[in-house]
Amino acid sequence: MFAVHALTLAANCARLPALPPSNPTPSANGNLTLPVLPFTLPSPAAFHVVHQYLYTHRLDAVMTSLGFPASAFQQNLTHQNVLSALQSPDTVHQLAVLLCQHTGGNLGKLTGLTARVKDLWQDMVSLGLYEIELWDTLDLAWEILLGALNLAAANQQ
Repeated sequence: MFAVHALTLAANCARLPALPPSNPTPSANGNLTLPVLPFTLPSPAAFHVVHQYLYTHRLDAVMTSLGFPASAFQQNLTHQNVLSALQSPDTVHQLAVLLCQHTGGNLGKLTGLTARVKDLWQDMVSLGLYEIELWDTLDLAWEILLGALNLAAANQQ
């Protein structure tokens, strides 16, 4: 269960089900009843990344939540840094090497990170979330993962 503001979700998620009207009024004993909106996502576990991003817009937190190691590149990550990295095969390769080293070249761990990225992608599609900075960051994460998987696979041969 996630505590969210209806306005935050409605403003960012085009495919969100209709939200019930909110008329929170305290009862005589001081308790407050708030509406609960049940809805299904392909990956409920990945929603925390979406939730965190919608409130903070921190791309470095997205990468960390996906399981990427902290690095100088990731500190105070901006959309411009993400776009620059996507356009630089050398940067993507360096980040893939870092990720491969972080996981010890373990294909199982890298595959697990791949599943996290896929899960976030599915939730974003399901919600109709159109935040270009988040989509570009997800693209970068995918490119880094593909590079790390290739490096790990080559080292296993």
